[in-house]
Formats: sequence, structure tokens, C-alpha cells
Amino acid sequence: MYSQYKAHVLGVQRPCTAADVLSRAKKRLFFPSPLGSYDESCYLCRQLEKGQNIMAWQREHICEECGYVATTYEGKGLFGQHITAVACPDCRSIGNLVVGGVIGDVAPSFRSEVGRLCPNCGSDRISVWNGKTCPKCGGKMTLSEEKTFWT
Repeated sequence: MYSQYKAHVLGVQRPCTAADVLSRAKKRLFFPSPLGSYDESCYLCRQLEKGQNIMAWQREHICEECGYVATTYEGKGLFGQHITAVACPDCRSIGNLVVGGVIGDVAPSFRSEVGRLCPNCGSDRISVWNGKTCPKCGGKMTLSEEKTFWT
């Protein structure tokens, strides 16, 4: 289904890559649709018609002291969700929680971080991560320059 959405918007007969989507978004080539019409059943068409950004990035934070690596996400994904990085004092790690979007509409518990558990150990003592402190050693985390497109 996901490939069908991308294939419709990009007007290709094969499942397209993230690079295809990114290239067309940078050039603002989504509308008019290469297929010649706006498809109301296509989630991407509806989001783009509303002027919503569907581009998001995956980034890595690396601890300068112990080398711990945490992956975080910026922006909103294909279905309107965002991913929040949370720190867990029990397993001393960073976990990612999917929040909002289509899943938040269907499952109210996914609308926020409140009441959620650590995805790594199941602890209920998680908090939104500050993006700077290493959960393993307390050292400084540095944001990598590289970023990867995600949906």
C-alpha cells in the first residue's frame, strides 16, 4: 500500500525510492500529478494539497565520551506521525515512541507520550530526552551531520 501511494504521486510504474520522493519534493514537482489528476483516495495527495510537509529526517547522536549512538527523528512521517526520543533511567538508553498521526486517531494512547512505556525494557519511568545528555555515562551527545530521509 505504501509503495502504491508513492507510485501514484510520483507517476511511476515501480515502487519508488526515498531519493525519488526527496528529489521531487525539492523541485516541488508533486502537482499537477504526473498521472494527470488529484486522487482523493491517496493520502499523500491529500497531505500535499493541504500544504503539509511530508519530509522527515532520521539523525544520529553520538556520545563524545563512551560512543553510545542514539537515533532520533525530525519532522512528520508519511501518515502524520512524529517520533519522540525518550530517555529511560532503568535501562539507561534512548527509545523512540511513535506519537500521533493516523495511529493516534485509531489508538488514543498513541496521541502523546503520557502513560507510555520504555520500548527497550518496559519501564514506566521514561521522560522526553533533551537531545544532549548520554543516558549511559552522562556525557555530551553530538548530533551527526548526516541525515537520512524517512517516512
